[in-house]
Amino acid sequence: MLNDLYLAIRYHGMVYRNFFLDQWRDLNPVTYATVLVCVMVFGWLLMKSNPRR
Repeated sequence: MLNDLYLAIRYHGMVYRNFFLDQWRDLNPVTYATVLVCVMVFGWLLMKSNPRR
C-alpha cells in the first residue's frame, strides 16, 4: 500500500517536473518577461504585507 502511494507521488512529480522543464526550455522573450514581471509583483506584494517593526 505504501509502496503504491510512493510510486504514484513519484510518477506525478516526474510528470509535473517534465512539464515545467519543457515549458521553461521553450520560453520566448515575451513569456520570459511576463514571468519576471509576475515574480516582481509577487515579491512586491509580499514585502508590502510584511508588518514593520
